[in-house]
Amino acid sequence: MNATPQKFLECIAEAENGVLTEKPNEVVTGFAGTKLTGLIQRLVAAIGGDYLEVGVFQGSSLLNTAYSNPDIKCYGIDNFDFFDPKSENKNMVIDRAKQLDISNYEIIDKDFEIGLKEFDGKIGTYFIDGPHDYRSQLMCLAYGVSILEDGGCMVVDDANYPHVRQATADFLHMYPEYKLVFEAYTNCHPHNMTPDQISSARDGWWDGVHLIVHDPEDLFEGITPAIPHNSRFVRDHHVQIVSHAPVATEAAMLMASLSKPWRLPKSIVRYMRARRALTSEIKGKFLTCNTDSSSLSKNTATIK
Repeated sequence: MNATPQKFLECIAEAENGVLTEKPNEVVTGFAGTKLTGLIQRLVAAIGGDYLEVGVFQGSSLLNTAYSNPDIKCYGIDNFDFFDPKSENKNMVIDRAKQLDISNYEIIDKDFEIGLKEFDGKIGTYFIDGPHDYRSQLMCLAYGVSILEDGGCMVVDDANYPHVRQATADFLHMYPEYKLVFEAYTNCHPHNMTPDQISSARDGWWDGVHLIVHDPEDLFEGITPAIPHNSRFVRDHHVQIVSHAPVATEAAMLMASLSKPWRLPKSIVRYMRARRALTSEIKGKFLTCNTDSSSLSKNTATIK
């Protein structure tokens, strides 16, 4: 890879100036801050090698990166299962790429784990903006180890979330040859911002970012991200084993609405819809301590 430690720091500093060119933003939309997009564009140019992202949505980061780096192949993994109620996002990305005359990109229309497992190339820059639950974050980081070129980097979006920061911290403990060299946050998620704060976040780092660099020569003094108290993750076990675990999100939102009664009707409707959608295959048989192990068998490995 072409980037020295100093070059990484230069990319970070120059990202404060925003994107390299405004042209794609005349066409594309999405959830990204201009500093974050500008950082990715500069990293791809500085490092070389192919670019891969998990989580395409409507193509903002993918097309901005491909447009500003026309000689770099840019891959985007997304099965478009989320934030796409009309199933139009994939075609939207394709149409926008045509408008911008971008041909150096490829959409891998698969679940992120399948897409990463089957990806047989090497990349210089890897952008993680897929599912943000703890396990998905950690798996995205772990899959990156086998596909990232020596000296490459990973950019993690939505680092404001405590479980995203925890995944980064745990990954760094497991893979000490990787270093967190930059972190930036906003004071809350854009969903909870005022209009002025949202405008500032769009011009900045949106919902937080981590930049992780492969540093086998130990050239960086890495950063340790702030992480939540581990009781949050201990409690997760008790959620997973109850019979209605698949509707835990709707149940939690319903409980939260008790303090804001005007939200109760909508929360009740969402909860009841989710509960009615439960099937025997995904609903636990018992009230709690469900193990889903009744069909499992004893196995012993064989010697090759």
